[in-house]
Amino acid sequence: MEIYHADKLADKLPDMQEPVAAILGMFDGVHIGHAAVIRAARETGLRTVLVTFTEHPAQILKNRRAPELTSARQRERIFAAMRVDTLLYLDFKAVKSLSPDEFIRNVLLPIRTKAAFCGFNYTFGAGGKAGPAELERFGERYGFATVRVPPVCDEEGPVSSTRIRDRIVEGQMEEAARLLGRPFTLELPVIHGRQLGRKLGIPTINQRIPEEHVCPRYGVYAASALVDGRWRNAVASVGVKPTVGSDDVLCETFIFDYDGDLYDRWVEVALHTFLRPEERFAGVDELKAQMKRDIRHAKEWLARHPETVPM
Repeated sequence: MEIYHADKLADKLPDMQEPVAAILGMFDGVHIGHAAVIRAARETGLRTVLVTFTEHPAQILKNRRAPELTSARQRERIFAAMRVDTLLYLDFKAVKSLSPDEFIRNVLLPIRTKAAFCGFNYTFGAGGKAGPAELERFGERYGFATVRVPPVCDEEGPVSSTRIRDRIVEGQMEEAARLLGRPFTLELPVIHGRQLGRKLGIPTINQRIPEEHVCPRYGVYAASALVDGRWRNAVASVGVKPTVGSDDVLCETFIFDYDGDLYDRWVEVALHTFLRPEERFAGVDELKAQMKRDIRHAKEWLARHPETVPM
């Protein structure tokens, strides 16, 4: 997958040699609704260009942002796995004042858009005042097809990033995985800790959860970790380590049958099911005993649900 950063629009846009299917949206989470939009574009047989932003528009317009479900690093990997040909990042600050017509003429036409694909709630142009209906009218004017992909719905309504965030914050990982179409994962660098787990005979990796990222419910999870291209079963604890204390919110993971050095490496950890809430213990001996019980419970759950671990 080719990646372009068009911070100054025309002089930075990819020079496409053939007509393309443009895929439009922010795609935080790349959930099953987003996947339907990407899949529809791919089915045209045209080269696909996914047009998105480096920053969420809400961050710029309202100085607030819903916690992200995936990092840019994760989204890029997911887009590549879904066989998106080109990823085009726009600087929202550079396009936020463009009228809908200017957005079409400055972004979609220069990349030779033959068909534009969007979700049911896509907006564009200054103030986000234009939507799929306007995109269809511009398509008729400028000669490209517009495909408004309907939402993917269940008994609660359309699948959305907001619903998924709520499930993760509540610790409902199976439901989050159903809506995402894959397990919820954290992909973060491994930082140096106090090495208490190693002293207890249960070595763990520590990863700091950024403030801008959605934070799962504090507690212990049956998990798996991607190490050297292989998913390994694990148990993970999310929280502030109340027994020994932590200045940061951490994901602390014990990877079964692994004792390598992962410091400063990026490791992806999938949280599959919530086992218990975070607790404060009287001391490290009590903590160690509970960690052993958590390991046993995680192994038992993972043995009963092997299909949940990514291949």
